[in-house]
Amino acid sequence: DGYTPGAMAVLILAPYLFVRPTGVMSNHILAAMGHTGLILRVNLISMVVNIAMSILLMPRMGIEGVALAATVAFYTNSLLMYLFARSRAGVRVDHVAITKIMAGSAMAMAVAGAVYYLTDPLGEAFLPLLVRLAAATLLGLGVYIVYIRKARLFTADEMDNVRSVAEHSRLGEIILRMLGQ
Repeated sequence: DGYTPGAMAVLILAPYLFVRPTGVMSNHILAAMGHTGLILRVNLISMVVNIAMSILLMPRMGIEGVALAATVAFYTNSLLMYLFARSRAGVRVDHVAITKIMAGSAMAMAVAGAVYYLTDPLGEAFLPLLVRLAAATLLGLGVYIVYIRKARLFTADEMDNVRSVAEHSRLGEIILRMLGQ
């Protein structure tokens, strides 16, 4: 199977999905506060970590080394974004909300993986593969959106704040519509 060598790399990268929400939310908070220069510096640090570790690990571990380097760089980025958001804006992680987000992400990944696996008989040619990937992505996203709507991650006051921020963003408006807000 031509995909087997990449399977371990995907497994090395996958755990990052559990910390990504914290890093992304922290990044958005810093951006909203106008700390774009700080975000740039954190991203540059993460890039240097990724490149340096890739150079060190690729000769010894191959693609798994590059995946490990990327994972460490992603974790570094999320940690730094969170620490800066915490120090600049007093952000604290709501562990219940993060747990709900991670559960939704895990469900979406499971659905997407199952759809991709179940559609394997369609084959690997370009068009069937495109259909399989699109179906897996859309159904996984659909499960995530339904779950997030039902999980009620935000209080009414927090949702008002989210709406006021989203009023200034087309993407924010689209996301709110999808969430039924």
